[in-house]
Amino acid sequence: IEDDAHLGVPRAIVEGNERLASVCLPSLMRDSGSSQEGGSVFRQNPSVFNMDKVREAVIPSANAHMTSRAIAAFYDGLFGQVEGKTPILSSETKDRILAQSRVLAPQGAGQLENSAGLTRRQGLGFQVFTFSSSGGNGDVGVPVIGHLGFGGSVGFTIPSESVSVGVAVNALDLSAKGSCSAALVTEIAAHFGLQPQQL
Repeated sequence: IEDDAHLGVPRAIVEGNERLASVCLPSLMRDSGSSQEGGSVFRQNPSVFNMDKVREAVIPSANAHMTSRAIAAFYDGLFGQVEGKTPILSSETKDRILAQSRVLAPQGAGQLENSAGLTRRQGLGFQVFTFSSSGGNGDVGVPVIGHLGFGGSVGFTIPSESVSVGVAVNALDLSAKGSCSAALVTEIAAHFGLQPQQL
């Protein structure tokens, strides 16, 4: 994924600003002048992430800069061998993620990060979803491992299908249902005969 992924963007790229999309929250622009309720400064005004110092900082779980291709490549290599390279995690770790994913993800503030509106659990730091597949014996749960990012960026892998998906957005959408990301995830799942379990 080389130049398509950064945790803390190098200064040369920040100064050139050729490959960096600006983050915006269209609903904030439409509602300018009205009060914004709840959440951190990042939720109230995510354009803070456009500041050079924030782009350059290494802030875990907050400012990975990745293209959709890089997100998909990351999840593709998570449990599968890609271009002869060893998977990032073992199949035993995948099994542990699924076995330990019993606790529901936090609601409230965490709900704002779930702009695809999917039912999810947590397992060893990953979000685990269940897609339904209509089999001969009724609906079968198909596990999906990934992450729904703040505002609509999505990355996940469907190990049973050997499929990985990455969606990167810069126009943030905080609605739980009806977002473009939710529509894309639903459409991709349908291509494989699957249906995401919605909230």
